[in-house]
Amino acid sequence: MEGSLYQEIKERLERLEREEGLNRELVIDARTRLEGLEWTILRVGAAVDRLRESLGIVRRASQEGFLALSFGGEYLEFLKAEVLPARK
Repeated sequence: MEGSLYQEIKERLERLEREEGLNRELVIDARTRLEGLEWTILRVGAAVDRLRESLGIVRRASQEGFLALSFGGEYLEFLKAEVLPARK
C-alpha cells in the first residue's frame, strides 16, 4: 500500500518514536494494529472482488435464461400458429 494512508501513518509512527521518544511499546502496539487493519482491508477487497465476480456470473446466467425463455416463447407461438392448426 505504498503512498497510501497506511504508509503515511507508519512513517509518522516511526518519526514519533525516533524524534520524540514515544514509548516503544505504544509504537509497536499501534504498528501491529495498523498492520492488522491493512490485512483486513485487503481481505475485504478480495471479498468484494469475489462478490463482483459472482454477480457477473448471476447476471450472465439470468440474461441467458431470459433469452432462453424468450426463444421458448417464440417457439411456443410458432407451434400454436403453424403446427397445431396444420394438425387439425
